[in-house]
Amino acid sequence: MIKNLEDLNELYLYIKQHELAKDDRIGIAGTSMGGITVSAALTRYPWIKAAGIMMGSARISDMASYLLESIRKQGVDLPLTQQEINQQLTSLEPIDLSRQLDKLADRPIFIWHGEHDQVVPYQHSMSFVEQLKTSGYPKDRFQFISEPNRDHKVSREAKYALTEFFVKHL
Repeated sequence: MIKNLEDLNELYLYIKQHELAKDDRIGIAGTSMGGITVSAALTRYPWIKAAGIMMGSARISDMASYLLESIRKQGVDLPLTQQEINQQLTSLEPIDLSRQLDKLADRPIFIWHGEHDQVVPYQHSMSFVEQLKTSGYPKDRFQFISEPNRDHKVSREAKYALTEFFVKHL
């Protein structure tokens, strides 16, 4: 994850150096792990002007715990002690967007999730959107699309919706 964030910043520096973004209007979006990376990037990089999370999770610590539990249920022994696992989970807290909504700074955010996703829990998106609502996040700064009968595949309609979101907010 940290390498993804470093790579993203390198891309930004290249774009900036070569003046490839008009008025520094840069939006990022990602799918699945890419969506998780987007949410982490929002905790670090104020240069991101708008973001899209497609079937990812802004609840990075919860996602890591979910993955660990899935591994345990499969009977796989992890090559880490519980202390090492706890250290790894703690290291995610600084990039867990759900634990620091203030880092969003009212930037536009688009969230899409299929209701039957078996890879990234749909509930993570639902609870994050509820968190945005209860925190008073401006309603015109986020869009959530929940797609029934959709699993871990982004629909064509969702891709168009994300494109329209960026056109509007960038």
